[in-house]
Amino acid sequence: GAIFVLCVVGSYAIAGRIFDVWVMIAFGLIGFLMRETGFPVAPMILGVVLGPILDNNLRRSLSISQGDPLQFVSRPISMVIAALVLAIILFSLPPVQRALGSVLSRLPSLSRKSGDA
Repeated sequence: GAIFVLCVVGSYAIAGRIFDVWVMIAFGLIGFLMRETGFPVAPMILGVVLGPILDNNLRRSLSISQGDPLQFVSRPISMVIAALVLAIILFSLPPVQRALGSVLSRLPSLSRKSGDA
């Protein structure tokens, strides 16, 4: 109870707006529901913190390149990084993981060689 009161007072004291209190309560409920359902809370916190930084720098880089999105893959290292990011996103999708699992289960196991004893 006391922690909740301190959180409400603190969120109201920053700018003196009741809207900030409602935002604090909403994110508290989201965090609670995520924890109860087994979702990790840390990635959401990282997204909330790093999202505006990413947005500002993306706008800045697109402004510098006069709106050309190909600047992000114009160098070999950026192409490699972009390909790795796409591969990580693709392989983290559940349908792709299931398909890979079924393909790998059909392959003969490397640990069960006929000469091993």
